[in-house]
Amino acid sequence: MYKTVLFDLDGTLLNTIDDLADSANRVCAAHGWPQYETAQYRYFVGNGIPKLVERFSPASCRSPEQLAATLAEFDKVYGAHMHDKTAPYPCLLYTSPSPRDGLLSRMPSSA
Repeated sequence: MYKTVLFDLDGTLLNTIDDLADSANRVCAAHGWPQYETAQYRYFVGNGIPKLVERFSPASCRSPEQLAATLAEFDKVYGAHMHDKTAPYPCLLYTSPSPRDGLLSRMPSSA
């Protein structure tokens, strides 16, 4: 019998794109790199934070050492701002009276 179920919250149950984009743009601005619209970051996410950092970093700044440093910087910035705008998706439902046996779903109630 399972006692624990894990969910991938980032982008699955929680809308995190604004905080990810804002944090990435803070890092970009600190280095004088191009910044991107939030909508563009939707194409940058997926495959983890290291891949996001690689995608927003200019091609000339993608050595393993530079990416490691940028990742550390992003982690610090995102850690300070990850709750600024992040929220559950509007259709997130909580369908149990007890958090111990709760079920969360993004499916509309009519589904």
